[in-house]
Amino acid sequence: MNTGTESESDRPAARFRPSCLQCQRLKKKCDRKRPQCSLCTRQNRTCSYDERSTYSDTVPSDSAPISDSRIEFSTKFRNDFPSVYFLDSVLFQRSGTQIQDAGSDLVATLSSLVGDISTNREFVSLYFEFIHPWLPFVSKMRFSEKVLNPLRAKQIGNMLLISSMKLVAENIVDGNTLYPLYNSVKLSLLRLEMAGNLDFRTLQAWIMISLYELGHGIYPAAYFTIGSCARYARALGVHLSVENPVQSPIHDELDREERRRS
Repeated sequence: MNTGTESESDRPAARFRPSCLQCQRLKKKCDRKRPQCSLCTRQNRTCSYDERSTYSDTVPSDSAPISDSRIEFSTKFRNDFPSVYFLDSVLFQRSGTQIQDAGSDLVATLSSLVGDISTNREFVSLYFEFIHPWLPFVSKMRFSEKVLNPLRAKQIGNMLLISSMKLVAENIVDGNTLYPLYNSVKLSLLRLEMAGNLDFRTLQAWIMISLYELGHGIYPAAYFTIGSCARYARALGVHLSVENPVQSPIHDELDREERRRS
């Protein structure tokens, strides 16, 4: 029922209302009433306003509430990465804190582009036959055990590595180097970077993408991707496997060798 009163949320947004032209000229205080202000009415003057200086309801304000779409965008890429990982890596390791696996919602999209890898693994054979001999940074044994294993839950790092491997191994259709799989993998990597994802399989996917971009002359993307690979590897501590293997948190010899080659 309408009680004749308005709540704060029901009131229209306040607009800037300038004084009438007569009060502005005489430098008098104006109550800005329409169609005539009180002072002009008392003094029997013609009251007029400059309508061009009146702000309409459609003019945005700095105090306007943030739209739902902007809120959704800001929360969609929320970064919950523990900053102590970089500030004190020793403390991080001792605390036993685990980095959350971000990007699980991207797995379905990439899976639809790659297809059923349980029945179609031809691109895997092509990769290890033609590319692996001159760039052996992915362990075939670990790839079969940890990435292609159907008993393991699908993880975004594994899915990105599979997608980028398919991208590198298969022939390009109609000379189009920027087909949907490349776009999806590249955007997924950038989104994971914003979400604070750190995963070794994701690093290998970055390297695959840089190889793809170099091979097809996709510049300046290739230049920036190589830089991303170096920073990502450093953040993961991969350099420890080369500089000082004793300090490396990876104890398995095969895993450590795979990191060293990456």
